[in-house]
Amino acid sequence: MKTPPPETDTPPRLAVSLLSTLLAPANREPALGDLHEEYLSRTRRIGRRRARLWCWGQALAALGPAAARRLGAVVRERGTLREARQAARALARRPALALVAVGTLGLGVGATTALYSVVDAVLLRSLPWPEGDRLFAVWNTYDSWRGDPILDQWWDRIELSWPEFQALRSASTTFEDVAVYATTRATLTGAGDATVLAVGAASHDLPAVLRAAPLLGRFFAPGEVGEGAPRLAVLGHALWVTRFGASPAVLGTSVTLSGLPFEVIGVMPQGFDIRALHAPPGFGAHEIWIPVGATGEDLDEGNHRYHTIGRLAESATLEAAIAETEPILRGDADPVSRGARLAFRKDEEVGAVRRPLLLLLGSVGLLLLIACGNVAGLLLSETARRRGELVTRAALGAGRARIARQLLTEGVLLGLGAAALGILLAYLGVDVLVRLAPSDLALPPDVGVEPRALAVALLLGTGSGAAMGLLPGATSLGEDLASALRGAGGAASRGGTRLQRAVVAGQLAVSLVLLIPGGLMLKSLDRMLRVDPGFQPEGLVSARVSLPRTRYRTPADGAAFFHDLVARLEGVPGIEAASGTSHLPFSGEDQSSSFQVVGREVPDSEKQPEANRRTVIPGFHELMGIPLLRGRHLTSADRVEASPVVVVSQALAERHWPDGDALGARIYRDRREFEVVGIVGDVLHREMDGETQATFYVPLDVAENRSALALVVRSSLPAEATSTRIREAVRAVDPEVPVENVATLSALLDLSTREERFRALLLAAFAAAATTLAGLGLFGSTARLAGARRRELGIRLALGARRGALLTRVALGEAPVLVGGLAMGLIAAWGATSQVAAYLFEVSRVDPTTWISAGAGLLAVGAAATLWAAGGALRVDPVETMRVE
Repeated sequence: MKTPPPETDTPPRLAVSLLSTLLAPANREPALGDLHEEYLSRTRRIGRRRARLWCWGQALAALGPAAARRLGAVVRERGTLREARQAARALARRPALALVAVGTLGLGVGATTALYSVVDAVLLRSLPWPEGDRLFAVWNTYDSWRGDPILDQWWDRIELSWPEFQALRSASTTFEDVAVYATTRATLTGAGDATVLAVGAASHDLPAVLRAAPLLGRFFAPGEVGEGAPRLAVLGHALWVTRFGASPAVLGTSVTLSGLPFEVIGVMPQGFDIRALHAPPGFGAHEIWIPVGATGEDLDEGNHRYHTIGRLAESATLEAAIAETEPILRGDADPVSRGARLAFRKDEEVGAVRRPLLLLLGSVGLLLLIACGNVAGLLLSETARRRGELVTRAALGAGRARIARQLLTEGVLLGLGAAALGILLAYLGVDVLVRLAPSDLALPPDVGVEPRALAVALLLGTGSGAAMGLLPGATSLGEDLASALRGAGGAASRGGTRLQRAVVAGQLAVSLVLLIPGGLMLKSLDRMLRVDPGFQPEGLVSARVSLPRTRYRTPADGAAFFHDLVARLEGVPGIEAASGTSHLPFSGEDQSSSFQVVGREVPDSEKQPEANRRTVIPGFHELMGIPLLRGRHLTSADRVEASPVVVVSQALAERHWPDGDALGARIYRDRREFEVVGIVGDVLHREMDGETQATFYVPLDVAENRSALALVVRSSLPAEATSTRIREAVRAVDPEVPVENVATLSALLDLSTREERFRALLLAAFAAAATTLAGLGLFGSTARLAGARRRELGIRLALGARRGALLTRVALGEAPVLVGGLAMGLIAAWGATSQVAAYLFEVSRVDPTTWISAGAGLLAVGAAATLWAAGGALRVDPVETMRVE
């Protein structure tokens, strides 16, 4: 980021000064000196764009009370209240118009406000820490990982090791404070059922970085972290309340985590929660904190597991921090292959969801634009009917400004009603969005319609109403007064007609901009849901079971527990089979391992091959419905460690044995050789739109780690009953072993596509609403224009014209509107589809079926609306028309 010299970079002083001068009392000078200095300071720390946003926010916040006082004075001086009463009476005489306008505009305002509330909570709201804009995340980068099929996604976000953190803390001058934490699981036993907790292992300076202090007791001291750290614990607020009854007497007591005793020395305040970046599903808020090194974990240079969070010093810039951090973390490594990356902590938390949310916000903004078009069409029609009233008032001496102000006031009243309805709909819409939102959206627990969102709703409603009130009036105020009084107002009528047709054409174009991306997203979702995951999820229920290593010290102890558990479950009525695996598909957890094909040398310039590694209990593939392609499945006889075997996936066999000689081949890993005895079908593991991964399956009894498995059972019982049976079986084997993440595999599959469903369904809903509004707009336009020709049509019918011919004539009159709107929409949709191209699965952004269907569907809606409106206008009695003549 390049920071300009301070003397050439100024905040938006002109705008602030102008607003201050207009709105502030006369004896108050705009105080810009402090604002300017703070702006320059923030520019150096967080960049010009964020500093300008802060500057505008401060200026508008400071001007709020002054603006309100001046606005009240203007209202009193100009008789605005009297005009408001007149506008209210005028709208009361046309209740149908008012209700339709308020309802249409309120729908757009409500949808926009609801989605803005979510965007505000996720993207715009600052971190819940003092001066959160100075908090940065620090990562290692390994350029050599770029392009690797497995490691590419992590090449620029590699956690620090403990020695790297110590070097950074001791040598850095640009960070005021810096701390690390790691997230893991531990089993809490005693004082209730065994429970798996999200545990944070932190350095002593984490509260200093976040400017937080314990609610009770203390946090860790500098000498209590690192190698040989004492077993101390600081409770999270929620755990303290739910498990220990919020008792202050908890200080000094002992809690047992995974079989190890920890002394409680403090309790953190409510809201002390740091999001675990890139943690697998199941990790919520950190429920307990322990010192780094308290569990005897590996703290050497190669253990990269610590998220680093730092607070930038007041006088430091981001560029200086990056320049200082890179050589500290790189050490003697090649500067080309290894480096460092610093990123605003807020951006790291929301980076993956920023673009989808902005895409949806832009889509709902287009929906609001179409709603405004409908209201404008209604008011244009109403202004045409009131044309005589307006020109008469002008003839009696009312100035054009006075009439314009009256129309503006009516529009503002409609806008206020729409804002009130929109706020009510926004409260309901936020609840719906929270329920539909995927887990990676990371919504804060207090998401709702905040004051800022209420201000947005009020601004959208009143602003749209004011614009829609002035727009129709312009067509009547611009005509010649004498001609209008003589009844020759054709010029003005033609101007209003052109404007209304332009509005309808714009609505059609915007509808197509929503229809085509929405159709592409729905087709993409349909393709994704049709993908075969490689197994049969029906009737399968899974549960995570983790064994405390202090009680199950050897791999054989863990294997014995799981074999006993599976045997118990298979004896339960209603449970057909049971097995387990170290990493369940779509669970969010994964593990890869390098291996070597025996008898095949790998050049020093190439990396050892890697594949996903799964530990399984024999019978797993049969239980899951994973097909056997060649060889045999794993059996209970494959427990002999002296002759270990593996089963490989089809992708692994084809990649490393393309000649089909995988069976009987041997791979080397964990200082042992494994014989390939079977080849099974590929299984999708991470995402439904992902590629199949090369995988090898190791029997539980010869695996290196046997302390945690995802248990899987196939049952004819309801899911809740199966869950109860699993918990009872685990409790019967060992009551201190916790059971977590109980779910059906069908539910896991649904969760894997929840983000795609969220985007596709919202876009489709916006597109459907937009098409409906556009159709109503075209109906209203045609009805108004045909209604104006009712006398002409009646005369033509009396003279012998056929209704069908007249209907065709009236409908064809709107053809240019339809064609023009579709043409503009197709051009605009070309750019819009580029924004959704990254989210499409097996669907091209120029998919002809979707484009043709969207265009034809919108054309059909427009034609139906036109014919319906024209048909209504032709329901005229020619005899009555001639009698009037």
